[in-house]
Amino acid sequence: MCKQQGLLKKGEKETNARVLKKLKKLEETAKKCRKTDSDQMKELFETVCELEQEKVEKEVKDVKLQIRRAAEFLQNSFPGGAEVVLFEANLARSPALRSFLIEKSMDAEG
Repeated sequence: MCKQQGLLKKGEKETNARVLKKLKKLEETAKKCRKTDSDQMKELFETVCELEQEKVEKEVKDVKLQIRRAAEFLQNSFPGGAEVVLFEANLARSPALRSFLIEKSMDAEG
């Protein structure tokens, strides 16, 4: 209904589409496994959520590592050069990436 009324922002539309796709896949899995009662569905849903969370955490760690390696490469290749400043400025210019960096706090631990 929100989509029909044009009340969703672009990011919300994409998020809703991804969630709906995951839920449909979960429903298909439940049917294949013949999980029908609510307890079985809840257990399956929790398992799928845990697996998704692990996948996301690994992807976040990988992205942080790649950003850190790129920054280190630039610092080592162009010490004191404008390339490092340009790299950091371009990272900050992307709203999605800036949000990611803030949310995931690019700490030294990775």
